[in-house]
Amino acid sequence: MNDELVSGLQRLVQLAPIDLLMQITKALDSSEDWTVASVSVLPLIHSPVTKDLFAHIVRQAQEQRRKVSELAFALQTACAINAFHRSAPVLELVLSGPILPPFDLRRTDEALLQLIQLASNRLTLMSFALYRLDRLSSALVDAVNRSVRVRMLVDAKALKRTDIHSLYGQFLRDNMEFFVWSANSQAKSMQGENGVFHAKAAIGDGYRLLVSSANLTENAMTANMELGIMIEGGELPARVESVFDNYLDRGFFVRI
Repeated sequence: MNDELVSGLQRLVQLAPIDLLMQITKALDSSEDWTVASVSVLPLIHSPVTKDLFAHIVRQAQEQRRKVSELAFALQTACAINAFHRSAPVLELVLSGPILPPFDLRRTDEALLQLIQLASNRLTLMSFALYRLDRLSSALVDAVNRSVRVRMLVDAKALKRTDIHSLYGQFLRDNMEFFVWSANSQAKSMQGENGVFHAKAAIGDGYRLLVSSANLTENAMTANMELGIMIEGGELPARVESVFDNYLDRGFFVRI
């Protein structure tokens, strides 16, 4: 195929909805010749721009003496590749610390608050330490008011030094689920000490995952130098959520 035909197919895949592209592919695949193909496909397309683009693609394919089946296969392949890229995760580095130009990374607090704000069903937060963070509390109140199920996993030793009521207020204390790693399921160090829950992450709807060195504290979000990554889409957010769902279902964490 020459570049003009390839670029036409590329633009069609970018422009048209995936369900329309699949209908076009099916119509092409069952057409005996270009006349039948045009009669079958053009009524499916309602946008004048897309209709003109498809007519241009057909002319280019005819000039190249391509078969209808070849165009159908090319379009099907282009759709598959495009669908793969649409479903591929978007990765974004996040950073806490001094903002010195050029600073082209996402701030940790901005990423965390956006993840919470976009959650529509369920939200899981993990942190070793907890200290008062007003922006976080406000975002969590909004999430609860949207009927989002919010659960927080925190280290038991760190929790002993923290008053959850003073941190989050009675409303969040009553409407969130707080869990600690059960002492019975903790691994032992070589010195015989129990392990600690040191994970710091946030998962929204099994679709967005923030993994960071930052605890859910004001210092971690502003003063400390912390590095992490935000993952949107793909399989990893759901996989991590599933792992902790399994831990919770098997009693590895206990509610407080």
